[in-house]
Amino acid sequence: MYFFPMMYRFALLSALCLCTFALSAQNKPEKMTGLLWQISGNGAPKPGYLYGTMHVSEKLVFNLSDSFFIALRDVDMVALETDHDEWQQFTEDINSDDEGMMNLYRPGYGGRRNYQNLYNEAFRFQAPETELLGAILSSKPMMTNEFLYRSNTYRQEYEEDTYLDLFIFQAGRKLGKKVIGLETIEGSYEAAMRAQIPDDEEDKKNTRQYRGYFDANKMEEAYRNQDLTLLDSLNKLASPGKNFQRWMLDERNIVMANRIDSILRSGTALFSAVGAAHLPGEMGVILLLRQKGYTVRPVRFNATPDKKDKEQIDKIRYPVTLSRQWSVDSMWSADAPGKFYPTANYKGFEQHLSADMNNGVFYAVYRMNTYGWWTGQTPDYIADRLDSLIYEKIPGKIQERKRLVAPFPGHEITTRTRRGDIQRYKIFVTPFEVVMFTTGGNGDYALGAEAEQFMNSIRFSEKLLKVNPTPTVLQPEHGGFKVTFPASLLFDATNDKKADHYLAATVNPADSAWYVLYRTDYHDWGFIEEDTFELNIIGEKIAEQFTKKTPTLRLLSDSPYPTQDVSFRSDRDSAYYFVRLIVDGPHYYMLGVRNKTGETPTRFFESFSIVPMQYPEGWKATKDTTLEFEVTALPAAPRNRQAYLDRLKKIFEESMRKRNRAYYEEADEDPYDWSKNGARVLKSPLTGEEVSIRSSEFRITSAPPTRDSFELEIKNELTREKKMALRESRWETRDSMLIGHFLLEDTNSTRGIRSKVVVAGKRMYTLSATVNLKAPESEFVRSVFSSFVPTDSITGPVRFGEQSNTAFLKNIYSTDTVQRNAALSELRKFWSSRYKPEDFSALKAAVEHPSFGKLKFSDRYDILNGIGRTKSPAALPWLRDFYRNNPDSVRYQALALQGLSNLRTKESFRTMLDLWRERPVFMRDSRSQMFYNLRDTLELTAQLFPDLLEFADVEANREEVLDLLSLLVKKGLVKPKVYAHLKPGLMRETTWYLSQIQVQEEEKRSAKKNNNDYRNYDYYGYSGGNAEVIIERNFNLLAPFFKKDKAVQALVERAIRYGDKSTQLLAYSFYLQNGIPVAPEKLKTFSENDETRYALFEQLARLKKLRPYASWFSDTVALARSYVIERGKNRGVDSIRFVSQHKTVLYNKPATLYFFDVKREDDADWGLASVIMPKDFGYLTKDDPKENDNEYDMPYPNYRSGGYGGYNNYGGYGMGPAVQIMMELTGKEKEDYIRKRIGEIRFANRERYVSESNYYDGY
Repeated sequence: MYFFPMMYRFALLSALCLCTFALSAQNKPEKMTGLLWQISGNGAPKPGYLYGTMHVSEKLVFNLSDSFFIALRDVDMVALETDHDEWQQFTEDINSDDEGMMNLYRPGYGGRRNYQNLYNEAFRFQAPETELLGAILSSKPMMTNEFLYRSNTYRQEYEEDTYLDLFIFQAGRKLGKKVIGLETIEGSYEAAMRAQIPDDEEDKKNTRQYRGYFDANKMEEAYRNQDLTLLDSLNKLASPGKNFQRWMLDERNIVMANRIDSILRSGTALFSAVGAAHLPGEMGVILLLRQKGYTVRPVRFNATPDKKDKEQIDKIRYPVTLSRQWSVDSMWSADAPGKFYPTANYKGFEQHLSADMNNGVFYAVYRMNTYGWWTGQTPDYIADRLDSLIYEKIPGKIQERKRLVAPFPGHEITTRTRRGDIQRYKIFVTPFEVVMFTTGGNGDYALGAEAEQFMNSIRFSEKLLKVNPTPTVLQPEHGGFKVTFPASLLFDATNDKKADHYLAATVNPADSAWYVLYRTDYHDWGFIEEDTFELNIIGEKIAEQFTKKTPTLRLLSDSPYPTQDVSFRSDRDSAYYFVRLIVDGPHYYMLGVRNKTGETPTRFFESFSIVPMQYPEGWKATKDTTLEFEVTALPAAPRNRQAYLDRLKKIFEESMRKRNRAYYEEADEDPYDWSKNGARVLKSPLTGEEVSIRSSEFRITSAPPTRDSFELEIKNELTREKKMALRESRWETRDSMLIGHFLLEDTNSTRGIRSKVVVAGKRMYTLSATVNLKAPESEFVRSVFSSFVPTDSITGPVRFGEQSNTAFLKNIYSTDTVQRNAALSELRKFWSSRYKPEDFSALKAAVEHPSFGKLKFSDRYDILNGIGRTKSPAALPWLRDFYRNNPDSVRYQALALQGLSNLRTKESFRTMLDLWRERPVFMRDSRSQMFYNLRDTLELTAQLFPDLLEFADVEANREEVLDLLSLLVKKGLVKPKVYAHLKPGLMRETTWYLSQIQVQEEEKRSAKKNNNDYRNYDYYGYSGGNAEVIIERNFNLLAPFFKKDKAVQALVERAIRYGDKSTQLLAYSFYLQNGIPVAPEKLKTFSENDETRYALFEQLARLKKLRPYASWFSDTVALARSYVIERGKNRGVDSIRFVSQHKTVLYNKPATLYFFDVKREDDADWGLASVIMPKDFGYLTKDDPKENDNEYDMPYPNYRSGGYGGYNNYGGYGMGPAVQIMMELTGKEKEDYIRKRIGEIRFANRERYVSESNYYDGY
């Protein structure tokens, strides 16, 4: 794909057209005024000129004086920053390296490759939608604007025809001057890449003047006034940092000044035009030239209002010679000024551009797959579709329009845009694609001889024009298969590494039937699917594009190459389709025939056979210097500028490391080096094979305690907790490396996953490849797996059982920067480790070091927090003394309290409490850790009461303390007398929240009585959900006093009498939980109301009281309806009606999918809601989520069926119902959605299936 990442796009554009908004530092700023400067002296025979540009097309920058044009005409040579003629080739070279630089940063997940949609997209050969056909007519060639115009659509009335730098380039050429670049395109781009590397921390401290401020208006005003000094000052504010200054300006200024010097000294008069930001400043080109001995002075510069000089140059046409250019696949050719470079390639759409930089003209070719050979849409039909769009989509006013009939149907069009520019088009529709040739330039250029030659030179490959009826055997050089077609091939991409589809096709002249062979490769390193399931679903998906009827499926073989025939007839044109599907490991072959006779293509199908893969290019040892491994694989295709691209990769990795460090606010070392923790995919493009190689840091500090536990962990990871079976498993030790060999399989599948784990030093590599278990292993997979070895830099054995090794701590204060950074890196990775008591001394020494206070606080935090995690008895007195010895640092004291809580002993908790009582401190983050430790050790925590209640004296701690107390009371670990003194306050708080609820209920009744639109507005700023939580907690704390305290009894009765439905349910649940009888008729009303039915069901289930009331919930549709109403309340749902229900599964367990029409009061149309309700609600029993009692089963029959996962999951432990409310989904869209969801039920647990019915619930 040729849409390269933003960072590279920015670097490329910066290199090609460095924006003026950079910085230039000066200690004693010289007032510099002027854009045109004369360079003389220093032995130069002729003077030269230096001009400051802005790389835009705004008229502002074209206020050029007569002195500008005199200087331009008076010189022998013109120089820009870089040579414009090199831009297109360089752009292609950079784009072609996306695998090299970007593949590394798609790491981690070892599953399916690129998230390919195997079932719904891989076999879909769909005719282009009208939108896409319109887009090919209306879209401009990518990069044309960047190369030729720099035009802003919204400011075209205020622009010239091109940007200033290109105008100077063109003027030099048209005036007969030699035009060069002062710097190489490679050097400029590399500098732009380096400029993106963030400053080091130390540099940031010394760059306070770099604020990143940018004022475009002031920049323009400074340029208009030719005030380079002001421009320089503004640039300082705009710059992101010192590194940007160095590489984007200073280093490049030196290169440009040196080049100007060498040319002038050779006796050549030179006119140099560079971005104005390069001129001023101590490291600016002006001062650099003066330091070399030149006199550099401003030239009087008065703008000429008549623009005659510019217009005269614009009228000159620079002569160009067009030569024959071929497409990569040789399907077409045309005369052009140079090579056609790819600028876009995405899902069957391509753009190719040949730009004439001298005249500002583009020659472009667009290609779009039509798949007419499979869909039945003929070239004439698609040409008619295009015809209906031309007026609407072709830009400008059509000047001429002709219908073409040869060599293929199409159109020829000439238009004039609103700018007055002529553009010409020739569009052809072949049996495979739409091919559009277009050219355009400024004014009438496209009516000239060059454009005419281009348009008249278009030719197509002879093999596309005529079919030879002789049977043709196709056996690619790289093997894989062999098949015989009934005629010569019209199209064959089986030897094209960059083709969108691995495809060969032709038409049989005898009956006009189309024959096709297609292969797609699906690499899934985390899941194995059943062969017959995939053959069935792929066959059905192919057929559903053409017919609503069920296709005929016939399984021919299940091993070693599962094979199935599929046949059906199109509902559209009654054409017959015959398909044979063959699976070979990760390779899926489709033989397809489309005819009108209905004759089965037996000879074609039977001619197909699987043959071994071949590798004629041979093998080559390859070294990956980023992930640090060596392997023997296929030699990489030679690339232009390979050494240069390797250098750019290193720069990119450095930038990523520093950016990641900045993200984590690390000063010295990246806490997680993404360049070492990534993935590579080694490919054999023409055989479709791939091997994934994942690298991850394997630290001793976080290693499993024993080798046995490590091996078990690896097996669990590879099998995904036994979702797959291990067919082979063995470990070996070789050259200090631990190596595991694995072969995974699953039932009903010929496919397997070959895996290899290599542990060496601090690194673990995992190799994975999809293979055919029933066929010999390919040479590619065998070579990669057998030859893989970490490089020499990855050394050292893994010492299992050494969970903690704090020896590095002594180096965090080292004067050796490398040692210090390495030690700090280890410290920052230590969050995942388990400290041992013997580590206390090393951690203590690190804290007591004189330079401890100079560390970043995050590093000090890690060390202090680790002391408590050692669980060392010596840690307690040390932390106590540390707390008392640091009264000036609340952060230190909070960490000491946190460390004491980490010890998790009665004495440490008591010491923590005593210290806090001695001097309460603000704990912020430490508080959450402390309460986590208290909740995790309830028996010990109970012994701290009532003293722990003193924490609640501080408002910030009150809720955590009371929640903790409520939990202890519920567990019976704290007696009521311990907190009896809190009862009055709890009563008042509960009464206050109940009064809020009562007021809201009164408002509702009043609004309803007066027909007002009361929409649950929160007039009093209270959150109902939060109030219910507090009321429920307080009820729990007041429960022990209920039987003897009439005030508590009255409080609960008040909740029932005046509360809303939710509060009443809380009160009744309180009764049931405490063994107080509740009359069934009081609960019955909740089960009869859609708004409360599910809430009652959930409360009874959580209390394990559901069985006596189970008959109330026998209507499962009503229960699901209630759940939708409950969840749709905040969406305004007030009307609901049942649509349908369907068996499915949820979280791998039986469930039912329900559809409901839903509507708000003011809606005209019914929207849609879906909810999947589990059969088993046992998860609602909080005390034991794993408990499964039939009491919580819904009254569904037992079954095992497919299903579909939901979206918004509510309920306990992530196992509740899954609901989706789609108010905007109406009419046909709603019907289509329901149909697709029902059809997808059978894909539950089918991990490769990508849903077509996803609907984003944006609420």
